[in-house]
Amino acid sequence: MPLTIRGVAAEIRWGYQRAATLGSWTLDDQTLTATLLDVDTFRVSQSPVTFVVGSLVRPLTALQITGGTLTARLGPKE
Repeated sequence: MPLTIRGVAAEIRWGYQRAATLGSWTLDDQTLTATLLDVDTFRVSQSPVTFVVGSLVRPLTALQITGGTLTARLGPKE
């Protein structure tokens, strides 16, 4: 049975630069779905970008933004 993790705030980063600010988010298996609060379209389109919440940092292998929702696929732990 897959593990589902939820949170209320996180970031997408390109290096040390914030690419997006996320509100409520859900991580189900390796798929991230989040409410998008703020986005820098240039930074979020660069590679590599990472999902950051607390001390958890995971690379993203795919990312899609539709309206105010971000959906992404997490890569393996670095």
